[in-house]
Formats: sequence, structure tokens, C-alpha cells
Amino acid sequence: MDQEQQVRLNFLDEAHDCYDAIETALLELRSSDDITQQLDLALRSAHSVKGGGGMMGFNALSKVAHRLEDFFKILRVRHPSTTITTEIETLLLQGVDRLRQVNELHRQGTDIDNEWLEENVNPIFEHLRDHLGDLQEEDENTLFSQNADNDEPVWLMFEEGVETVLDQFEQTYPSLSPTELKETLAIIAEQLSAFGQMADLDPFIQLCQSVQDQATLVPTEQLSAFTQQALTIWRRSHALVMRGSFEKLPSRLEGFEQQNSSARVLELENNVEELYF
Repeated sequence: MDQEQQVRLNFLDEAHDCYDAIETALLELRSSDDITQQLDLALRSAHSVKGGGGMMGFNALSKVAHRLEDFFKILRVRHPSTTITTEIETLLLQGVDRLRQVNELHRQGTDIDNEWLEENVNPIFEHLRDHLGDLQEEDENTLFSQNADNDEPVWLMFEEGVETVLDQFEQTYPSLSPTELKETLAIIAEQLSAFGQMADLDPFIQLCQSVQDQATLVPTEQLSAFTQQALTIWRRSHALVMRGSFEKLPSRLEGFEQQNSSARVLELENNVEELYF
């Protein structure tokens, strides 16, 4: 088994921590004095699986986690007007069970197509939709406002902003010339740093500066590898913030060093457990 495959399997193993966290939060929803805290925990855990699953190529896992995340957002915005009944709780727990099932199928190397999802997962989400409706743009705006009004890190602003910037950059950078890519990397680093400043995340700000500084020194033939490495560590940092694991945030991109007046790419294989969980 090569190293990349081992990292992907490690992610699947460690994702169970997220499933356990979601399950615990759901079981405590109706009895908790602070339902917001429980929903925030479920939201962050689902988001971590969504982002990590997508980055690792586990698309079915990412899709299921995304659907659950949307329903957690609906509850986060609309409670207490939305009563969390036993049926809603049961459906959400069934959604977590499906996450575990998809996780195991990925581990076995089983292909999970849309037909399988339609048959085994979508009925649960359709029932949830009947109870809770669809996530609306105003729900997202309300979440944004709630976090902006609180005197605490605006994690939602960080979540949506960083994810959007990285998604757009990942789609466009392969078509850029080396000169354009270096210029764009600097712009992306500045944009992400602004979100880090907004959320008062010094290590993330330092990471962005590290990427920006090193990008100017990377030779053309290594620029693509450098960009991929920067994207990976930015996404992992993003997942750590969503998990609330601020103490594990990396503050620089390691692995690119100057040697004989040129830069060379060193292997970066950070421990996935440390970065994600």
C-alpha cells in the first residue's frame, strides 16, 4: 500500500470521531440547556467530514455529510420555532448511520454511485426535508449575522469565505501561466489572510504569509506541486477551524527550502490525525 492510500484510509478511521461527536450532540439536543452549542458541534463535525471527504476523493461521503450539514444549519437558525421531535432526531441519527455505512464502503473500495445513494440515503433526507424544508439563502444570511453579532470568532464567515476562495482557485489555477499563477497565489494568500484576521486566527494568518513568501522562490517546474501542497494545507487548516482544534493549526508551509539558489520540493506528509482531529 502506497503512502497516499494509507493517508486516505487513516482519514476514514479518524472520521469516526466526527460521527461520534454528531451522534452525541444529537442525543443531547432535546435535553440540553444550550441547544446552540450542540448544533454548532454537529455542524462543525459534519463540515469537517464534508471537506475532508472531498479532499480525499471520497465524494459520496462528502455529499452525505453536506446534506446533514444543511439540516443542522436549518435547525441552528430556526429553533426554537422548529420543534425537534423524536422523529426528526431519529432521522438525523439515521443520517449519521449512513455516514458510517458510506465510510465503510469507501474503506472496502466499493463503488458508491448515485443509484445507491438514491435508494439508501435520499429517503432519509426527503423525510427530513418534509419536516424542516430546504436551506434558504436567508438562513445562511441569518447564520452569518448571528456570528457577526457575537463577540467570538466568526467561524461561519471563515468557513464560507475560505471554502469559496479555495474552490474557485482549485478550478482555475491549472489554466494559468507560471507568471499568472505566482501572482494569483499572492492574491489568494491575501484573501485568505483577511478571513484569518476576521476570525483572529494568528497561525492561519502566518500560514498565508508563509505561502506568499515561498511562492516567489519556487522554480517554474515545481510551481504546480507547490500549489497543490498549499491547497492541501489550507484545506486541512480550514477543517481544523471547523472542528475547533485551533491549537493544532499549522503556522507555515513546511517542505520547500532554498538549496543552491533554487527551491526544491520536499515530501510533506503531515499526520492526518494531528491535522484533522
